[in-house]
Amino acid sequence: MNVGVRESLKLSRNNVLFSYIILLLLLIITALCSTIINNLDLKCFLSFMFYQIVFIILPGMSFNLVFKKSIVNAFFSYVVGYALSIILYFPSMILSIDYTLIRIISFCICLIPIINFSYNKKRNNNKIIENKNSSFICISIFIFSLMIFFISLILFNGNNISPEITQGNYYNHDFMFYISNAVSATKGFPIETISTSGNILFYHYFSSLALADASLITKISVIDYVVCYSYITNAIMLAASTIFLLTRVIQKKAVIILCAVLILFNTGYENFSIITYVSHIYANPFGYNIGVVFANMTIIAFIKSLKEKTINISSYIYFVLFFIICCGAKGPIAAVISGGIGITCLINLFGSIKFNNT
Repeated sequence: MNVGVRESLKLSRNNVLFSYIILLLLLIITALCSTIINNLDLKCFLSFMFYQIVFIILPGMSFNLVFKKSIVNAFFSYVVGYALSIILYFPSMILSIDYTLIRIISFCICLIPIINFSYNKKRNNNKIIENKNSSFICISIFIFSLMIFFISLILFNGNNISPEITQGNYYNHDFMFYISNAVSATKGFPIETISTSGNILFYHYFSSLALADASLITKISVIDYVVCYSYITNAIMLAASTIFLLTRVIQKKAVIILCAVLILFNTGYENFSIITYVSHIYANPFGYNIGVVFANMTIIAFIKSLKEKTINISSYIYFVLFFIICCGAKGPIAAVISGGIGITCLINLFGSIKFNNT
C-alpha cells in the first residue's frame, strides 16, 4: 500500500471516529441539560445514555457492516439504529417473553459483525466510507441539532410540563394521545386505544413504538421519557437527515446552510391552518418529525439507487427500511413521498432522470 493511499485511509478513519465523538458529545450535552432542567436523577441520564449507545448506535453500526460492508458516519448509524428499534419491537413483544431479554439477545447478535470487523481490522482497513465533506456534515449536524433541541426544550417541554416540576399534570391535548399510544405499546401488541379499550389502534404509531422500546429497556416511565428525552433523538435525526439530503444534491456549503435554515425553521404561509409546521415539528410533533426524518432518508436512498448503474440489493434494503418507518410514523408524508417516487419512476420508463449536484 503506497503512502498516499495509507494517509487517505487514516484520514477516513479519523473523520468517521470524529463523527462518533460528535454524536456522543451531542447526546451527553442534551441529555444532561434535560435531566437537570426536568429535575430527574443521574440514574435516568445514565439509563438514557446506555440505551442510546447499546440499543441504537451499535445496532445501526452492525446493520451497516452487514449491508454496506463498512463503517459509516455515526449519524447515519444512529438513524438506522432508531429504525431497527421499531422493527425489533414487533418480535420482542409478540414472542411474549421478557421484552428486555429479547432485546439483549438481539443486541448480542448485533455484536457479531462488529467483533468480526474488529478482529479482521487489517483486512477491513479500506472498508470505511466517508463523505468528502465529512467534517462539515458533522459540525453542521451538531449545530443544528443543538438549535432544534433548545427550541424543543422551550416549545415542547414548556408545553408539556413534567409532574416532577409542577407536582401535578399539565399536558397539551394531543400530547395525551401520543403518551397513551406509547403506554399502550408497552403493554402488548396489537396496540389498543386506551381511551376506548379493546379497539385496535391503526393510526401511524411507529414513533410511539420507539418510545415504548426505550421506556421498557431504560425503566424510565413513558411520561418522563417523552417529556424529558424524546426530543433529543428527534432533534439529532431531523438535523442529520436534512443535512444528509442537502449535501447529496447541493455542493456549495453556504447554500446547504441556507436551505437547512429554511427547511427547519421556516413555517411558510400557514395562516389558514391552526396546526402549523412549527407545531408539528417542535411543539407537539406526534410522530410528524419522525415521518419527515425518514422521508428524507427514503429520498436519499432512492437517489442513490437511481445513480447506480447495476442493481444493488443493499440500496433497496435501506430504501425499504426507511420507507416502512416513514409510512408507520406518518402516513400522509409517506403518501407524498410514494407519489413523488412513482412519478419519477414513470418518467424513467420513457427516459432518464439525472440528479446533478447544484
